[in-house]
Formats: sequence, structure tokens, C-alpha cells
Amino acid sequence: MQAFICTFNCGKVPPFDDQFFTSLSNEWPQEPCDLYVFGFQELSSILNGTTPYKIKAILNKITTKLTNTLEQKYNSLFQFSHISYFGTIGLIIISPHGDRISKIETSHGHPVGHLYTNLKGGIGTRITFDNTEITFVCMHLNAGERLDSMIRRNEDLYEILSSLQFTDNWCVHKPNTHCFILGDLNYRMTGGFNYASDDQRKPLTATSPSEPEPEPEPEPEPGAHLRDELTYLRRKSIILPHFDEPHILFNPTYKYNIGSNEYVKNRIPSYCDRILYVGYGPHEDNNLAYKIIKYNAIPQCKLSDHVPVYMIVEIPEETPESIVDSNGYLLDFNRSSPHKDHLFNNQYLNIFALRVSTITTGILRSLLFLIQTKTGNTILALIVGALLYHLKKWLS
Repeated sequence: MQAFICTFNCGKVPPFDDQFFTSLSNEWPQEPCDLYVFGFQELSSILNGTTPYKIKAILNKITTKLTNTLEQKYNSLFQFSHISYFGTIGLIIISPHGDRISKIETSHGHPVGHLYTNLKGGIGTRITFDNTEITFVCMHLNAGERLDSMIRRNEDLYEILSSLQFTDNWCVHKPNTHCFILGDLNYRMTGGFNYASDDQRKPLTATSPSEPEPEPEPEPEPGAHLRDELTYLRRKSIILPHFDEPHILFNPTYKYNIGSNEYVKNRIPSYCDRILYVGYGPHEDNNLAYKIIKYNAIPQCKLSDHVPVYMIVEIPEETPESIVDSNGYLLDFNRSSPHKDHLFNNQYLNIFALRVSTITTGILRSLLFLIQTKTGNTILALIVGALLYHLKKWLS
């Protein structure tokens, strides 16, 4: 089974521009894949992101344009599409083989924004293709270049993985299931704050996308990938100990001046946009390992301060070894015998977080409506006027 998996932080503007669809089409292989998976973050303004039906409408429009582009590219019908969303995070799955997809499990999403607002979080879809079950999780984690920001990202990541619930009553980690994480994970090039020297923190220079792309693609600045927080923490088994990622051969995907190939000054260009997967662990061999056909960025798409990242991968039918036991505890294979570690099946936290999120996101929506819209400004002026009138009357 071959899959095309892509993630894109849209920078609060829906990617309806033809530049997005054309740049994607140029990266699709000559023969159609079995699955096309697209993860989005910051699909709209914050105000629209607090209104679910607006995000659904945006995703429906994107799905239609993606399907049309795929059908034009391959001159064949794409019979299946599915969307899931939470806040401004969206996940779209499209396939030309609707008859081979027998089961779909969707999550309700999980918030990790401030006060559990839906400004950050995760959403997931689990499908069965033929007899192979695959979980796709799209995330948007905490931003920032400080040490406390990195620690918050680690906490966000663990909370989403342990609490995001699907209709089969499993969280992200499920035995006998492939699992892919994609999204704006927001990890920066700080070296984990105890790895890189000061001279290593200098801004990187992007390769101009207007120049002919060499083959194979050039390495980024030497040592750049090792300064990445996610790579460093993962290799130390601090986070995602069972997840793998192909070697990065492209330039940092954030933070660009929109419409150009230049990075914003005084910011650390970073590999924020990533795609990872549960590996086959200590028993991995060439017959089981994922075959990564390509892992790359699309700098030709200049609609956001991020650029899209994609992976073309051959997924084996046989799933990786289970990394959780039947109760949802993570297994540590680095020890001489499997060791129960963190619990990755916390449905009660997800229920609590979603209920709090409904309240805090509703308050946020009301405040943004009053501040950012003409109707809201009018209502706010009337409220203030009424308060001043009653205050004056009370004082007199």
C-alpha cells in the first residue's frame, strides 16, 4: 500500500489558492497512491476556528478541490473522502479505492491550548484499508523558542497521545495498528537548550526554490538536523521513543516571510512541520520496514510562513510490534524485559478537557466577536453605554 501524507500550517488563511494545489500536484508520483492524507493547522482566523461549521465548510471546499486536482492528474475517479476537524486543525483522507476501506474510526479531538481552548490540539482518524489498520493523527503544539515552550510542547504531545479517544475506545496507540503523526509540532532549532553552542544558533539560509532542484536534494547546513529539539529529545527517548522519522534533506520549514523564500529576521528557522511513524522496533528488518520513497518540503508554496511537508511511503501489511499492552501502558523495549511505563489510554482526561474546552472556547468566541466584528463593536458600545448610564444614575 502506498500513501502520500502531507502537512501544512496555513497561517490562518484557507489554502484555496491554485498555487497550493498546483505545487502539491507536482509532487504526486506518476501512478496514483492508494491513500492521500492531508493535515492542516491554522485553517482560518481564530474567530472562525471557534465556530465548527465554518471549519467544516472550509475543509469541504478543500476536499473538493483536492479531489478534482487528483482526478485531473490521474484521469481517474477518486471514490472516497473523509474529513475530521478540531478547532483550526483538519484532517482529510482521499482514496481511489473506496471499496477497500471497510472501517473508519474518528476521534473527537483533544485541546491543549491555554485554558483548554481549541487554539491548539490534535485530531485523528483510524481506517482499515483491506486488512490493515492505520491511525493518522494531526497535531498543532505549543509555539515559542524558550525552554518553557519546549517543555510545554512535550506535555502537549504526551497529553494528546494518551487522551485522544477514538470510537473503538482506544487512544492513539493501539496494538496491531500502524500510526502516523503529522502536523506543526513546533519544535525549534535550540538543540534542546543544552546541546547547541551559540555559534550554532545562527539563522540558516534557505535554498532558493526558483533555482533548478538538484537531484538528490542537497543537505541543509551541516549539523542542522541534530540541533532540532524533536530529533534530540527523541534520540534521548525523552519523547516518542518508539517513533521514527526519515532523515531530513530539506531546509527548515518555518518561519518564512510570506510570499518569499527568505526567513524572518531574529527568529530561529526551524523544522516545525513533521511526519513520524511508529517503527518496527528492535525486530525491524528489510522485509518489514517502511519504504520511504520521498520525504520533502514544498518551498514553491509561499502562501504561509510555513511550507508544506510531505512523505510518500510504502506501508507493509504487517503492523509494527505493539508498543502498549492490553491496558494501554507503554512498553519500554530498551530494558531487558518489557516494562510498563506511561498509561496511554486516559479517556477521562479527554472527556474533562473537551467539556472545559466547550466553555473556554465559547467565552473566547464571544470576546473575539465583540472585538473584531462591526456587529460585535455595536453590541459592545451599547453595553458600555448602558453601564455608564446606570453608573451615572446610581452616582446621582
